[in-house]
Amino acid sequence: MRTPGLHFSGWLPMLRKTVEARHGLRITLTLGECSWQEIAVGANVAHHFALKLKDCELGQQIKIQAIAMIFPYFWGKDPIGVEVTDEARKSMVDNWWLLVCPSEKGCDDPLINPFTDGSPSLESLACKKLLVIVAENDILRDRGRLYYEKLVKSGWQGTAKIMEISGEDHVFHIHNPDCENAKTMFKGLASFINQT
Repeated sequence: MRTPGLHFSGWLPMLRKTVEARHGLRITLTLGECSWQEIAVGANVAHHFALKLKDCELGQQIKIQAIAMIFPYFWGKDPIGVEVTDEARKSMVDNWWLLVCPSEKGCDDPLINPFTDGSPSLESLACKKLLVIVAENDILRDRGRLYYEKLVKSGWQGTAKIMEISGEDHVFHIHNPDCENAKTMFKGLASFINQT
């Protein structure tokens, strides 16, 4: 199979009801509107879903008000930011992706690299607000920053925010939900959702 089933198989039926199951997806639907909060690879799925939603029948029925991407899992062949000097973790993430999606495009497959040739424009992202949360010590941090920067410059008609958590690594809040940084992150996330 060329693409991971998670991205494309069954995404339409999945959103026809409230979902709290597959790979940590948390989607709340009420009267045709939803907010979507995702961690890591779920943020990647939310990105692809919001791009596909704009031009499909389901997009007429469901309006995504906001997406929160918590430590988004985007990648690419050519290193950026900390990836340049952290060769061990760069290699680890490269290998994970090649295991998950052994395509001819490798780490520049549009499923993992939203800025590679053939990727749809972020301008067509079907949501009104988007929050990107990154962690200072996360190898994926610079990809999350890049996503935010490209989204803001894309011509997308929504509002984007970015939050960086100092001194923390990928999904730290799962391992230490009571630490001050986790509480700060949860407050920022709650504020974002409540303003939707």
